[in-house]
Amino acid sequence: LLSEDVKLKDLGLVIIDEEQKFGVKAKEKLKKMRTNVDMLTLTATPIPRTLNYALLGIRDISVIETAPEGRVPVETTFINDDKKEIREVIMKEIAREGQVFYIFNRVKRMEDKLNELKKALPKFVSIEYIHGKMSPKNIKEKLKSFEDGDIDILLSTTIIENGIDIENANTILIEGIDKLGLSQVYQLRGRVGRGKRKGYCYLVIDKDKKTGKKATQRKETLKEIGELGGGFKLSLEDMRIRGAGEILGEKQHGALETFGYNLYTKLLQEEIAKVRGEEEESSEIKIYLEEDSYLPKDYIEGDERLVVYRRLVDIKKIEDLKEIELEMKDRFGDLPKEAKNLLNYLEIKILAKKLKIIEILKTNSEIFIKFDNEYIQFEKIMKLIELKKARYSSKDNGIFYKGEILEFLKWYEGDDI
Repeated sequence: LLSEDVKLKDLGLVIIDEEQKFGVKAKEKLKKMRTNVDMLTLTATPIPRTLNYALLGIRDISVIETAPEGRVPVETTFINDDKKEIREVIMKEIAREGQVFYIFNRVKRMEDKLNELKKALPKFVSIEYIHGKMSPKNIKEKLKSFEDGDIDILLSTTIIENGIDIENANTILIEGIDKLGLSQVYQLRGRVGRGKRKGYCYLVIDKDKKTGKKATQRKETLKEIGELGGGFKLSLEDMRIRGAGEILGEKQHGALETFGYNLYTKLLQEEIAKVRGEEEESSEIKIYLEEDSYLPKDYIEGDERLVVYRRLVDIKKIEDLKEIELEMKDRFGDLPKEAKNLLNYLEIKILAKKLKIIEILKTNSEIFIKFDNEYIQFEKIMKLIELKKARYSSKDNGIFYKGEILEFLKWYEGDDI
């Protein structure tokens, strides 16, 4: 359907199932069909790029959190790469007359793994393997034997990730999760528990092997993901770990690196609001302060810093800002000076917008404040001038205030003069 010579006469609806299986180029071609076409995308685990579309409001999203009738949640457990432990969980399933998937994603070592399992298990347990380099006919025959119950354990690569529905197979062991994506593990986990019997997913880990930061984050995420709507929650975590990727084009990075995630999402949301007719009337406030204000790398590391920036840029209320400040202290420790300055800057910006202030500029020992003339509170300004805490400049059409800007804004917002 994606080839150049296919022309659709009267296309009205495109439904993409298992969307995570399509590459970016394929989806870019599908997008070209979409000028006057409705598009419905189905996936248990949206990729970061697609999820970002939804979170930014470019796409609508619905999450189905109701399990099929009689479906029991799959229990996920980490076990060590130990023959005794592996034998125990396999025999537990065999004892209840069930079948087992064993995921081992290394084609060259498949036969070695088969022999290893055979040595660890009783002779009456039948084991076969399949992988993508085998002929389609051979794969089909072995899958049929497994479905008919002639095979107890199916050793396989990730080719069973989608489309396999065998109700009697309710235990899956997945080896090498550090080399698999979160959505892959989630899809593989979904191969069990397809009927009314409880499913078990065992993630086999090598306790002596050192894992990278992202692999460790994936493990922690998999521990916490439940069954209902779990794929959506998992994808949010995946986006947090891997980043959101580029909205326009085929790269996973690009414009983001040039001018930063804050400005990128802000500009994008403004354009979306314009298209939807939801644009707010807002004048941009010019704030120039001398302090360095940012989140230092040694305070919040890597991708997590982007997540915090993303949350901060969306804040419109002081209460929400204070809530994030408490969370940051709880998670990352006391705020360094630069982070405190950033939160002060955001508080100043929120108050200034509320009070219709156009410009704030710190100059030596004074702060220049320019108001929107329609909303200026003349009585308060006169009071400050009388107390010699401020001086008016007709040339600059504003006041020069002696003191802290936050102190002034809170006083100016209050009822007392």
